[in-house]
Amino acid sequence: MNQITKNSIWHQCTEMMNNEFMFQALFLAGRKAAAQPDFHSYLSANSPLYRYLLDGYLSFQYTAIRRLTDHYDRLKDKNQVKGVVSLSRLINDMEEHSVCITREVFVCVDGLPYDYTESLKKEHEEAIAVNLEHPNGGVWLGATGVGAKSAQRHSVFDRLSGVSEDHRQPTDTITLDYWQQYRDALTEPELSRIKNFVDKFLAHAADESSRATLGEEDKGQSMQRIHNAQRCLIDLVQRLTLDFYDTQLEIVPTDGEAQLLYNFDKPFVSAQIAEETYQELHQKVKERLSSL
Repeated sequence: MNQITKNSIWHQCTEMMNNEFMFQALFLAGRKAAAQPDFHSYLSANSPLYRYLLDGYLSFQYTAIRRLTDHYDRLKDKNQVKGVVSLSRLINDMEEHSVCITREVFVCVDGLPYDYTESLKKEHEEAIAVNLEHPNGGVWLGATGVGAKSAQRHSVFDRLSGVSEDHRQPTDTITLDYWQQYRDALTEPELSRIKNFVDKFLAHAADESSRATLGEEDKGQSMQRIHNAQRCLIDLVQRLTLDFYDTQLEIVPTDGEAQLLYNFDKPFVSAQIAEETYQELHQKVKERLSSL
């Protein structure tokens, strides 16, 4: 977790949502500017720029969603030359090695005791002693002890394994139903429709006969579909992190809205730079066309 690679699922989700919030900030600001009498004095009135932003947003989101749902068949790639990092592969790999994810490993992976009885008893006694010394309250008891953490992980694994507390065994494993629930989350129609659209229009330049295999639902893409797909993926990621790490990952901009809106009220460039840019661009286009 301390060394997150560029293509990690966490990084892909974070980039997807950062792009979403940045575009929404620009889109919302542009709509507000469009309602002003002097709309054409704003940069948001530049329709080619708006089209560029919209195309970039759609391409980024479609590709991000397609990558996170990418299917990987390890048996067909024995040399691992076509490996991908996706939620589908993560779930398949975890299930394939689920025999290694026993209750004992799940609880004790970072040094917590398997049997939490004595530790939890000691922590309760210490908490009672502190409360007696400070009857008026207002005392911070510190971080959760190893006994309480171990008990919590056992409780989580009870749910994952379908084993009740009085039947716990160190060799308990996660029930097959849970792996199926994770996989089912990736079969949402909105995800498959985006996948089909990306395969025909973005990843590949499908010809007319190939595009004809798309259903009408696959062709009708929208921002609402993107948002529905995002929700499916983020919900699955949060469920996985909650089940296996007892936490939720922060996958939205952490520096607040202020960073998104930094210098929004400033001109994009000065009038002089705009004129210089126009002249240079005009010359480059002229040179490029003359060489054709």
